[in-house]
Amino acid sequence: MTADGWLSFSYAQIDDSKTYYLRETSTPPGYRPIRGDIPVRVGDYTSQPDFNGRIIVPVENKLILGQVSLSKYNLPSQEGMAGVEFTLTYPDGTTKSVQHTDEYGYIVWSNLLFGTYTLQETATIPGFRLDPTIHTIVIDADNPHIYIVKYNHQRAEDLPDTGTLGALGYLLGGITLLAAGFWFSKRWAKKEL
Repeated sequence: MTADGWLSFSYAQIDDSKTYYLRETSTPPGYRPIRGDIPVRVGDYTSQPDFNGRIIVPVENKLILGQVSLSKYNLPSQEGMAGVEFTLTYPDGTTKSVQHTDEYGYIVWSNLLFGTYTLQETATIPGFRLDPTIHTIVIDADNPHIYIVKYNHQRAEDLPDTGTLGALGYLLGGITLLAAGFWFSKRWAKKEL
């Protein structure tokens, strides 16, 4: 068989009265194999008035497509989280698919070609923390269907900012009070002697 899919025989080897069978012995990567034999009755072709010596038998392998499924649950109740946004970036790095979890916290991306994708939570619902982790997903013949389970923690009360100029004032005030306390304790210790 040639690289472009042509199978060639010498006409002297073929008997017009017989039926021959094509059988796929290897499948291109990423395609489903053809099950069973494909019958070819040579006489059906050679008896045609416009027969030019070439028999064309269309054979098509179906492309294997992948799927990514995701379930998003909240903690601690472990209920599905509706409305959380996820972005799936395709292997080309620019094509993106943005979806939101359904009422059960579920999303499916179907009909994906083999390749390396990234998946990231890009928006969450009020009261929960966003998980900005970027997940690398490889869809191939060994792993055409990927299932991911993610948990989201409720947001803790926001803590005050530290390291601001206001915090520096408190730090300096605390150091001053400690120094004054140390100084007074030494002074009183001397008076008692």
